[in-house]
Amino acid sequence: MTKESRAILISVLIVFAYSSSLFIEFGTWIFPFPMFDYILFVVAILFAIWNKEQRTLFALFAGICLLRIFGDSFAWTFFLSGASLYIFLDSMTIVWIRLSEALLMIPFIFLLFRFKDIREKVTAIALVSLHILSLIPPFSMMNYAFFMAMTLTYAYVYGTKKPTFYLLLLTGIFDLIEGYSVLFTAH
Repeated sequence: MTKESRAILISVLIVFAYSSSLFIEFGTWIFPFPMFDYILFVVAILFAIWNKEQRTLFALFAGICLLRIFGDSFAWTFFLSGASLYIFLDSMTIVWIRLSEALLMIPFIFLLFRFKDIREKVTAIALVSLHILSLIPPFSMMNYAFFMAMTLTYAYVYGTKKPTFYLLLLTGIFDLIEGYSVLFTAH
């Protein structure tokens, strides 16, 4: 087992252990969504340290994870409190952070699929189109399946032996869990 696959396994086990403890306490499965982005950020940093040849790709993904962290209001509760938190959340800062995250995803996709042959070019353009489509409000639930679609496409084009596949797989699993919970717990 490679160190990358061990990092992914430990990440999934952390989420499963935390969710199991909440299940024992409350009798229902509650997944720690804000923890997902923090775990992905740490794993992306570890992958950037371990893989020198793809350091730029993993650093870019760590930047996306950092923007996902700060694009969530949960992270700001550590820095702001009371009225200042409400004033900040009403401002456009969160919108700009989320927009930056969405725009940073486009160079990530182009770096991920290296544009060497026509198959990679078509795949990258199709995934960028799917990502842009998932940002439109009627199609926003597609955003939860986007990383799993990108993971399956990456596995088809490059195989499953690369560290990038493991990182995309972890992100896809976390997004599918979050999307499932949002879809089936919304009243």
